[in-house]
Amino acid sequence: ALPGSAATGPGRPDAVGRPETKTPAQRVFIKITAAAENARLLEKLKALLELHPGPVGTVLFYESTGKLLALTERYNIKPSPSLFREMEQMLGPDTVKVK
Repeated sequence: ALPGSAATGPGRPDAVGRPETKTPAQRVFIKITAAAENARLLEKLKALLELHPGPVGTVLFYESTGKLLALTERYNIKPSPSLFREMEQMLGPDTVKVK
């Protein structure tokens, strides 16, 4: 791996320089492409989120309008590679990011 490549994630030091252990503002962004914008798929996504409760807020990004929609705490999740894989199988590659 390249030096620092693991440090390009959400916890990297920035101008604020917060330690990595204190990142309460971290959220999971889920891109909803035009193809994924249908009620049945969004219901499936919400059901999946509810199966993985945790501390991290979830935000939907609607690609077609550029709008962000922060979901209620009911849909806060515990991020995991398997959860992200399931979401990306549902919504497409590169649709889930932690920031």
